[in-house]
Amino acid sequence: MKPASEPVLSGSDIRSMLEMMPSMGYAYEDIPAFLENVVTFLKSHFGCRRVSLILSRAYGGSLGGDALVSQTEGEGPFAGHSIEQQNEEAAEPRPENGGSDMGKGHEVPLPFRDLLENHSPSSEQTQELKEICLEINRSFSGRTAAPNGDSKRQNGPVLSSGLTNDTESYVRALDQIGFEFIYPILLQRDLVGLILLGGSSSGFREQDTLFVEMGSALLALTLRNAAIRRENSRLRLNQVRSIPPTSTADSQSQEKSGVDHGKDDPRSGTNTRRQIQVGNRSIVVADNLWHYSLETWSRLATVDVPILISGETGTGKELFARWIHQESGSTGPFVPINCASVPDTLWESELFGHVKGAFTDARERRRGLVEVAADGILFFDEIGDMPLDMQGKLLRLIQERQFRPLGASNEVPARCRFLFATHRNLSGMIKSGDFRQDLFYRISTLTERIPPLRERSGDILALLDYYLELNARKYRIQPAILSQEIRNAALAHFWPGNVRELESLALRLSLEYPGQAPDLQQFHLVLNPARRESDSSMQSQDALTSAYLINEKALSDLGLASGITMDFDHLVQNYSKQILKEALERSEGNRTRAAQQLGISRGRFNYQWKLLFGD
Repeated sequence: MKPASEPVLSGSDIRSMLEMMPSMGYAYEDIPAFLENVVTFLKSHFGCRRVSLILSRAYGGSLGGDALVSQTEGEGPFAGHSIEQQNEEAAEPRPENGGSDMGKGHEVPLPFRDLLENHSPSSEQTQELKEICLEINRSFSGRTAAPNGDSKRQNGPVLSSGLTNDTESYVRALDQIGFEFIYPILLQRDLVGLILLGGSSSGFREQDTLFVEMGSALLALTLRNAAIRRENSRLRLNQVRSIPPTSTADSQSQEKSGVDHGKDDPRSGTNTRRQIQVGNRSIVVADNLWHYSLETWSRLATVDVPILISGETGTGKELFARWIHQESGSTGPFVPINCASVPDTLWESELFGHVKGAFTDARERRRGLVEVAADGILFFDEIGDMPLDMQGKLLRLIQERQFRPLGASNEVPARCRFLFATHRNLSGMIKSGDFRQDLFYRISTLTERIPPLRERSGDILALLDYYLELNARKYRIQPAILSQEIRNAALAHFWPGNVRELESLALRLSLEYPGQAPDLQQFHLVLNPARRESDSSMQSQDALTSAYLINEKALSDLGLASGITMDFDHLVQNYSKQILKEALERSEGNRTRAAQQLGISRGRFNYQWKLLFGD
């Protein structure tokens, strides 16, 4: 048992600290908001008017709570100065011996800056810092309240003769800005920051010091863990490799034209490309706004609340959901379900599962997707296609976090997280009565709209180059070479199919023009297959008809003219040979032109030639 003379925490102090602890888990998401919550908590607990939290530069140099402004006009070195003015003045260049600069907007214009910047992580320094703060606080403990009951003090701090000059300057500076209590936030021997309290009508007791000491230790651990998690997220997100221009021809053409699009212009083809691995796929990012959005979501990925992902078809909503699962650190699986593909009568069995004998064909127990996704994520793709009657059951599942398998008598806890995606306008569906408003509010706690490709032009060329290189590795061919003219055409395209359309285009370019540089007309034909079919159909028919009419010997070679019966496959093979030969002769041996006459790609022409002639 502790001696009676030593301060102890009361039961209310302990309960107060325990009530604050759950909110510490959210410091990772928003440090400034977390610091403001701590400030509000301290003001409420101690009944004081002024609280400030000052973090050291190693922890961001943030200032939370009340500004460090002189409370007495016209007095002292900081009188009448706002924190912004102090920052601006502090940001001026200093002599080499004047201390380090924490950066504009984060400067602490007080003698306490020395405590933050000159602290060395040693046991002796740490103990000395505590003693200095306790000595400062003792200087304020003898102050008396004003006769009118005002929380301000009637007299100044008591400066004992034993105070050092530095400690005395700390006391005067603290008094000037309206504070009367200071304590360091320490993590082992590292100084994380300072806690300043002031404006208390009853003063601060020894047990208050103990409360702040214990609370500051929890605060230090929280800030340290938040810093580690943010850094881990940054490192995972910034798995960056710079991608050089895809061809020297582009650079040469740019030099000839005298055009310098700059590093960040998407037309230059030199944007830094960030590739984030998600399973066996990749998120490719070059657009700065989209990358900033991913950084934000990297911090929010661990928050266990429903997320609604919206976006046009082909923007990569499921890939984004899988990345959230990866970033969240979930130990369970990612389980997708396409709401448009589940028959209405099977929804409950699919989601909740069933026990043996629940219905006629239920010969054994079957786990539902909610149970399969335990400790992981259950992803509802195209949630707008879910039937109305099932929407009510999903709402209860999200609210109660429990479900009952078909035929079961007891409910089972749902231990998965829920993500949703849609390309529909759910607000419009609510108005038309096709989607429940209460469900919408439940699933959209956090929302993310994935912008269509046309709104993030910085990604177009990065994605195109990525898929061309990927196809070259996959099919063991040389990548197609894109001129600057084609790159400009790609940027100008509307991309109604978004990334899915671009991926398909890159595949066609890779297979039809391996190691080649298609011209603009050929690019447009590959970009719009329907247009190619309509433009080339007449040419193909003319070429085939001409070949058929010009050389009637082909029929006799097949044996049909004389009425000889032959094998069908042999007939087709011989006729195909004749067509390829005729097209090649008419093109004077140029296989590219021969393929164009027949309305097929050069790659297909070469494949058919090798298949039929073996060379």
